[in-house]
Amino acid sequence: MTGKILFVKDDLHHITYDDQLDYRIEIPNQLDVSYSELMRNQKQLEETLQESITILEVLEDEENLEAMLKLQKEQDTLLENTEWVEFSSEYTWEEMVSYLKENPELKQKKIICHASITMDFQRLKELQRGLQDDMEYLYFAMEENQLPVSYRDFYHTLEKIESLAVQVKSFQFSPLEMAMYIYDIVRDHVYVEGNYPEESRDLSRVLLGDKMVCLGYARFMKAIVDRIDDPNLRCEISILCSEQREGGHARNVLYINDEKYQVQGVYYSDPTFGRKMSEEDQNWLTDYRFFLLPKFAMELIDQEPMQEEDMPYFSSHMVEELERALEECVSLEDIKPYLKSFQFMAWVIDRKQLFSQPIWSLQYNIPLEILLPQLEYYRSLFWPDILSAETLLPVWFAVRRKQNDQNAVKYPFGLEELEEVAEKSVWLLFNGNYDEEEHPISAYLKDCGMDRQFAQVQFVKAIKKVCEKKKKR
Repeated sequence: MTGKILFVKDDLHHITYDDQLDYRIEIPNQLDVSYSELMRNQKQLEETLQESITILEVLEDEENLEAMLKLQKEQDTLLENTEWVEFSSEYTWEEMVSYLKENPELKQKKIICHASITMDFQRLKELQRGLQDDMEYLYFAMEENQLPVSYRDFYHTLEKIESLAVQVKSFQFSPLEMAMYIYDIVRDHVYVEGNYPEESRDLSRVLLGDKMVCLGYARFMKAIVDRIDDPNLRCEISILCSEQREGGHARNVLYINDEKYQVQGVYYSDPTFGRKMSEEDQNWLTDYRFFLLPKFAMELIDQEPMQEEDMPYFSSHMVEELERALEECVSLEDIKPYLKSFQFMAWVIDRKQLFSQPIWSLQYNIPLEILLPQLEYYRSLFWPDILSAETLLPVWFAVRRKQNDQNAVKYPFGLEELEEVAEKSVWLLFNGNYDEEEHPISAYLKDCGMDRQFAQVQFVKAIKKVCEKKKKR
C-alpha cells in the first residue's frame, strides 16, 4: 500500500482516501516538530484510525469501513510507506524551505508544494537557492493541473506562459485586441485526445506535449490572461454538462473593459470550436464565429442543451425573481441557483466573494437596497450587446498587423482577408445604409478609411524591403 502525508496547520488528525493513492494521512504540523519525531507518533495514528472506524460503523458505511479496517491492519507501516509528503497551501515558501533544510530525510520522499501560474521566476529561483540542490524530489500542485508536476515541468510551464504574456504585453494592445491575439495563440493547436485524461487537459502536459482537448484549450487561454494580470481583461473557465448524455465541454468566460473601443461586458470564447482542424488547415485564421459572444448567443450555437456548472441559472429578469423569492422567504434550496450564479458573476468581473455571510442569513445581513443594484450590475454585464463589425474589424486590423509582422506567410494581411473574416465570422454592421450592388463590408471599409490604412501599411512594408535589400548590398 502506498499513501501520502499531508501537513496542515489545523489541530485535527485525519485519515482519508486519495484519488491516486491508497490513503492520505493529514497531520497537524506548525513545522516546529521534526519529521522523524512525527513518524514515531504511532499512538496518534492508532487513535485516529479507531475514531474513523467508529464513525463509519455508526453510519453503517460498509464499503469505506472495509477499507479503513484494511488500513488498521497495516497501521505499523502506514507512515513508513508513504511515498508522498504534501505541504498544504497554508505554508509560505520560507517555512517550507526551512523545514526541508532542517529535515533532509524528507528528500527521500516526493514532496508536493502548492504554486500558482502567476508565480514569478524570481521566487522560483529563490526557492532553488534556498534548497541548494537539484530539486528533483520536488513536485508542484497547480490549479491548472489535475496531477502534480516535477520541478522541471513546472519551470518550463511557467517559462512558456511568461514568454507569451511578455510578447502580448509588448504590443501594447487594448483588452479586446489582447483577447483576440491570445485566442489565436490558443486555437493554433489540433484537437488530440490523450492516452489518459490529464495528458490532454492538464496545462503542463498540454504545453509540453502534443495533446489537447477542450479543457486544455480553456486552461491555456486562462493561464496567459492570468499571467498578464490586467484588471480590464479577466478570464475564467466555463464547465458545461450535457443534459442528455454523459460528458461535457469547457470554454472561456472573459470580462472586458476596453476604453479604446468603448466596450464593457462579459463574453464567451470557445477556442475548441474555433481551432485549426489539422496542421495543414488555414481556414481557422479567417473564422471568428466563436470569439467573444454574449452568453445567450453562445448557447444558441450549442447543438444540445448544456448546463453551466458555475451558473446553474441565468435570465434577463433573475434579479427581480430573486427579490420576490427573498421577500417571500422561500427555502434556501429554491434560491441556491441564483446565489451560485451571482457568486460566479462577481468573481469573473471583480474577483470578489460576493456572499461572505452565510447564505441562509442573506436577507438579514445585506440590505436589499444595497444588494439588488449590485446584482443587477453584474447581470447587465453578463448580458451585453453582440459586438458589431464596426468594433471587431479595427480589432482584427490591429492584431493581424502585428501577426503579419511576425510571420507574413502564415498571417496574410489585406482587404481581401478582412472581408473574408467578416463574412465567415458573421460580423454584422450595425450602422450605415449601403448600396445593394456593393458589398456592405467593402463599402464600410472605404467609408471609414480602412482601405487607405491597408494601402499605407503595404507601402511602408515595401519601402522597408527595399531598404533592407540595399543594406545587404
